[in-house]
Amino acid sequence: MDVVNKVSILKEWSPEKLGASRALVHTLRYKYLMGVGTDLSPLLSRPAEEVFKTWDVISASLVDLGRIQGASADSDAETMAFGELALVLDVPIQNILGTHAYDVSFPNHIGTQPGRNGSTQITNSYALVDAIYSGVTKKPGKKVAGGFNQLCTPMELLGRTARVMSNHNEVLLVGRPHINIYQGLRVTSPIKVREVWVLSKTQDLNRKAFLVSKAQQIMAINKIAGSPKIIL
Repeated sequence: MDVVNKVSILKEWSPEKLGASRALVHTLRYKYLMGVGTDLSPLLSRPAEEVFKTWDVISASLVDLGRIQGASADSDAETMAFGELALVLDVPIQNILGTHAYDVSFPNHIGTQPGRNGSTQITNSYALVDAIYSGVTKKPGKKVAGGFNQLCTPMELLGRTARVMSNHNEVLLVGRPHINIYQGLRVTSPIKVREVWVLSKTQDLNRKAFLVSKAQQIMAINKIAGSPKIIL
């Protein structure tokens, strides 16, 4: 795919084109909201914009509120998201690296080691680039054909996600600012959180109350006014 086509596709990811019912979200799983030490997400103690700046690649999902289904007595909710607490992101289109209809097990921390306060430190600057082009995943022996830097429009992604019957799609975002990815577009910019959603996968009211409390905590850290949006 040439640069002109990539830029044309990326422009379809602008907030104006996505509309009010669709959003790019980075989600937190329940266990990382309850953990301690390295199992506790740094997003519970530091502003997301600061944390994201230290991450090479962020895994996100495109969620369409019109397509999610709530939990029943017999089955969990279909939320189109990996975790149950969703940070709704303001993403500069030039930060979008790849769009995939399923979880591609991207090796987010390849070539790095844990730093202070949830940050990462680069130990091998070539490992990430090699992984992006080769498609090597976190799973031994597994590869994504064509590499991770493949792009499609939001509507194409939602259609593909439905066709492969995936629980969630994966949109790869570059977290570090000032990186030139696409000719004709600006360098990457900071990714910000504008809202927090609760996407409870079960009907457990205690679980939902816990999720709401963590959402409020994240909103306070990020100085987001109002209340969390309880989707499910």
